[in-house]
Amino acid sequence: MALDEKNKVASQTLSEEKLHDSVNSTADAAAELYAQARSAVSNERRQFFRMPTILPLKIWTQDDHGNRTDVEETLSYDLSATGISFICEHEVTTKSFVNVEIVELPFLDGFTVDADVVRCVPHVTKNGSKVYLVACDFKSQLTRDERTRLLRSVTVLQRVRDNKKMPAF
Repeated sequence: MALDEKNKVASQTLSEEKLHDSVNSTADAAAELYAQARSAVSNERRQFFRMPTILPLKIWTQDDHGNRTDVEETLSYDLSATGISFICEHEVTTKSFVNVEIVELPFLDGFTVDADVVRCVPHVTKNGSKVYLVACDFKSQLTRDERTRLLRSVTVLQRVRDNKKMPAF
């Protein structure tokens, strides 16, 4: 095997290992933050219930010039009828916009919405990885019908989590 081929194989292996470590780090952070959120739910005082839940997401942020970046796959932290929080491997500027696609959601298959970033807080996981918890508000971006379907989805997720009977919608 030529030297260039060996370097190419070594580079691919390193990239695959980095991707694997990145996915594991995001999943670990989501699990840690989810456990913390579950214990804090009883103190909730919002208009709409914010439910800790881990769902696959696709996120598009903005660069310094306001252009949409490449898609990032990540996990949600919590969800309500007016906003979402998610794990991100890099800091996201508050007051910027993100485009969020919630991949697996009852009543809203492939739900996509623009959201305002209201908070971005660093979090260090138990294994030392640094991630950010990004909180977004999309209440001004939703139609009444979308908000109703999103509220139904959150209710179904809550009922499933608590092993309760499903409501009839």
